[in-house]
Amino acid sequence: MVLCRCDCGKEKLIRLGHITRGVTVSCGCIQKQATSERSKTHGMSQDRTYHIWHAMVQRCYDKNHHAYHRYGGRGIYVCDTWHKFENFLKDMGTSHPKLTIDRIDNNKGYYKENCRWTNYHTQARNRHNNTLITFKGQTLTIADWSDKTGIHQGTINKRLRLGWPIEDVLCKPIREHRPYRKSIS
Repeated sequence: MVLCRCDCGKEKLIRLGHITRGVTVSCGCIQKQATSERSKTHGMSQDRTYHIWHAMVQRCYDKNHHAYHRYGGRGIYVCDTWHKFENFLKDMGTSHPKLTIDRIDNNKGYYKENCRWTNYHTQARNRHNNTLITFKGQTLTIADWSDKTGIHQGTINKRLRLGWPIEDVLCKPIREHRPYRKSIS
C-alpha cells in the first residue's frame, strides 16, 4: 500500500500494483465527475429559464398545481417537443430577468408560434379574463383604453355595467365633482 496524493489534493492509501498497472488513476474524484457529467442533461436546473419552463409544464399537467384550473383544466397544453427542456430552450432562448413566458393567444397552448418573452405589464394586459372593447376598428383592454383616453378604468367599468353605448363610455367627458352644499334656509 502506498499513500498517494491525488491532483484534487485528497490523500488515499492505494495498492502499488493498481498504480503501476494504471487501474487506479485518482482517489475516485474522476469517476464521480464522469458520473455527474453523464447524468447531467442540460446543466440549467438552477437557471431562471428552467424554472419558468418547469412551472409552465406543471400548471398545464399537474392537477394539484394551484393554477391548474386556469391552464390544463381549461385545455391549455404544452406542445410535445417542449416536454423536453432542451427543445424549449432551443426555440425560445433564455429569459431576461424581467421577462416571462406569454402566450399570444391565451386560448391556445404553449408552442413556438404562440409564445414570446414579455414583461409583466404586457402579460397582465393579455389575460383571458380581460374585457376587450372594440371601438373604431381598434380592440383594446380597459386598461389600454384608460391609458389612451385618460378616463379611469373604474369609470369605464362602471359605464359598461350601466349599459352605456361604447362611444359614450370612451368619449364622454367626466363630469366634474362639485362639492355638496347644504342649503341654508
